[in-house]
Amino acid sequence: MKRRLLKTIFAAIVLVVGAAFVAPYFVGRAAESHFKALVADFDAQNSGFVVKVDSYHRGFYSSEVTLSVRPLAGMSARGSRIWGLLLGSRGTPEFKMHINHGPIALAAFAQGHISFMPVLYTAEFRGDKLPPMSILGIFKPQLYSTTYFDGSRHATITVPPGRYSVGVFGVTWEGLHLRVEGDGAYTHMRYHLNLGPVHYQARNVSTGDTYDGEIKGLTFSGTRKLAAHDFWVGQGRSLFKGGNFNINGKRTVFLKQGSGHTSLAETQDGRWLNSSGVVAQQGGTIKGWPFSRLDISESLLRIDAGAMRRLLEQMRKQTADAGDPSAGFDGMMPLLDRAFGSAQAHVSLELDAPDGRLNADARVTLDQPAPAAATSTPVPATLVDRVNVQANLDFDRKLVDSFSKYVLGGEQAQQKVGMVLDEWLKEGLLKPENPGRYQSDITYREGVLTINGHALNGPSAKPPAGKSGSPR
Repeated sequence: MKRRLLKTIFAAIVLVVGAAFVAPYFVGRAAESHFKALVADFDAQNSGFVVKVDSYHRGFYSSEVTLSVRPLAGMSARGSRIWGLLLGSRGTPEFKMHINHGPIALAAFAQGHISFMPVLYTAEFRGDKLPPMSILGIFKPQLYSTTYFDGSRHATITVPPGRYSVGVFGVTWEGLHLRVEGDGAYTHMRYHLNLGPVHYQARNVSTGDTYDGEIKGLTFSGTRKLAAHDFWVGQGRSLFKGGNFNINGKRTVFLKQGSGHTSLAETQDGRWLNSSGVVAQQGGTIKGWPFSRLDISESLLRIDAGAMRRLLEQMRKQTADAGDPSAGFDGMMPLLDRAFGSAQAHVSLELDAPDGRLNADARVTLDQPAPAAATSTPVPATLVDRVNVQANLDFDRKLVDSFSKYVLGGEQAQQKVGMVLDEWLKEGLLKPENPGRYQSDITYREGVLTINGHALNGPSAKPPAGKSGSPR
């Protein structure tokens, strides 16, 4: 009985050891095929440049890969300049990667990627040999990715702490860390980005003024899924950890922490996209003027998803053909019109300060084109005539007075702004809501701007109260 058990154990050990030595060959072949397929899929996206596998030396447990990246023929001068800034203007940059694929996929526990899913291969790239005068060469990014047998991937991109200076400008950063996780079907992903503190200093050669400051850090995180028209919809959150900006050693702007939230969703039938965003800043100072809260929110509803997809595809084609997404803009106007013709936009701003509050709110829609013009190519001028705006503004006079004094230039600026406000009150462009608080109702429709019932242009425009002459 014991002998039979020992034989079984010995056979199992031999099987495991044999598999450990044989499996890397097959896993290595699968890893090579998968990696080259990824490169081919990327090139098929027609992103304006081509990635080529120059060499793939497959070993038993690991492989060495050399990639080259080059722009497509016919790139515009503007695109070539951007390319030179990113990757250097001399020759074609090479990217050397190290790929592990055996014998047993314990890489699932490396680089913070903890998973019990069998690992197909891991890939690592270090950017310390990129052209030193290019943007990527300055930041020296490092990539570590894990690909699992089910096709899902985890990737981490890091930028080590560093410093760059040229002439009178210098910047120091304390690192960046980005983690992205995606499923095997490429339909869902999660991401988290953390940017450490960034410090800068500069000097104006002409005036001798000096500038310095810091951003204490930023984080972004969220989830995305692929929608019906290949849009990545989902939620995102951000955190701004504060910052300050100085001129000649004197604090000009100081910001406390702030947060943000973004959303892009599609309707159940997949026809419309709805986007929204919120930014909440928890106070700070501007040239010594304090505020306690600043909230900005926006939403854009009923974007035609199909038209938006065709518009983006046309822009991408223009980028690939001419290196410039704005090329052929006039030809994109019909798609732009269809994408946003039924959209509804809403923007609001709320500012709190020790001296009062300011609220602003605006809603924007676009009229449908007249039947005669529906088949013609829309131009910006005609689109403007179809814009409808309904806005409201209300604020405390003390808030504007203190802002003018601290930010715009002392008591003289405060007096000038006060005179303008008094003139607007006489003309009816402002109306008193409460003692010391003013309000304006603003509409723009069919090319006519109206404030508090006073048309400022168009056939019904009248001279402001107390003035004579034809309207301007």
